[in-house]
Amino acid sequence: MLKHLRQKGIKVTQATLSRDIQEMSIVLVPGPNGRHYQLPAAVTTPVTTTELNRRFGGYVTDIKHNGSLIVVKTLPGEASGTARIIDGLNMPGVLGTIAGDDTFLIVAKNKQAIKKTLSVVKPSTHFA
Repeated sequence: MLKHLRQKGIKVTQATLSRDIQEMSIVLVPGPNGRHYQLPAAVTTPVTTTELNRRFGGYVTDIKHNGSLIVVKTLPGEASGTARIIDGLNMPGVLGTIAGDDTFLIVAKNKQAIKKTLSVVKPSTHFA
């Protein structure tokens, strides 16, 4: 980053740049063309049904519901990322998710939304 700033004629020391990056909460993230800096608000996971199917096919181990909440069990460390996909799909019947390490809840608006949500989040998997 320092090199790019200097190429643009901006004079700054590494110490100042590091401090500014920290103060602005800029993060270094992986991307298709290597790592790059982004503001935290810009850091997102691509949200597609393909990604949803990939995660549910590879990381989800169980899905159950009680008529008002859907409990999704995942492999360790995968609950938060999978829940984020659900949130990013902005499904009308979903109020939101709450995630731990290997379990997350999908909070549906009502009982009718449970069935519709399950039809989206439970694509032809091996779950009972």
